[in-house]
Amino acid sequence: MAESCGVSNFQLQANQPKKLSFPSRLFGKKGEKRSFKSSWFDTWPWLHYLEGNDSVLCFYCTQVTEKQLLPEANSKTDPAFISVGFINWHVQDSGLQLILAICLP
Repeated sequence: MAESCGVSNFQLQANQPKKLSFPSRLFGKKGEKRSFKSSWFDTWPWLHYLEGNDSVLCFYCTQVTEKQLLPEANSKTDPAFISVGFINWHVQDSGLQLILAICLP
């Protein structure tokens, strides 16, 4: 599962391109432009950025899921954080703070 989303079994750290120009997305009724912020890597070092679809995963959750270390958690884990990618930059900080709670309830 994780290999298809950009995290391989042999990867020892999350992909965190600090100098990348992150694309903007439109959010809300007013169509506000928002984008991923490289400073979030400092706040949440477990974020893994997928350049192909401008999204993030929980690096540790993908590793645990791929290696089936917590099989009981696999059915409860939100795919947005282990395979699909989280892209809702509208929720920004408050949404990212909840990722670990959602990944491994």
